Amino acid sequence: MFRIVSSSFVLWIVLLAGLWAQGMPTDSVRTGLIITCPQPDIPVYLDGGMIGHTPLESVLPVRPGRHTVSFFPTAVDSADSTVLLPGSKIVDVQEGYVVPVALDYREMVREAQLDKPLPRGGAWVGLLIVTGFLWVIYWGLG
Repeated sequence: MFRIVSSSFVLWIVLLAGLWAQGMPTDSVRTGLIITCPQPDIPVYLDGGMIGHTPLESVLPVRPGRHTVSFFPTAVDSADSTVLLPGSKIVDVQEGYVVPVALDYREMVREAQLDKPLPRGGAWVGLLIVTGFLWVIYWGLG
């Protein structure tokens, strides 16, 4: 009688372990990203959520499909569509593949042209704005 109970118990354990292992990825169907960046301690975001700081030294498991990897959280405009910011890359990952993604913070700055000074208005522009503002106040009081 003890053999019947232990045999069925072992059978149930093996069955449950097999069902549990079906949902787990194996090395043959591993899907993920390897994110590299030469600059240390820069935040990295995947699909708008922070995943850590550089360097990221392991394979990041992801679901198959399209993903956005960036230095900033995903921006959303008024039409609820995703805006691709400088320093962002869209990556398509197929099941069973590990895709390398190379990010470079300095290249992102060059792409955005953030190192160039912003255009400046002259003193005449400021004078015209102040004069217009004062004219509107005078007109409103009159």
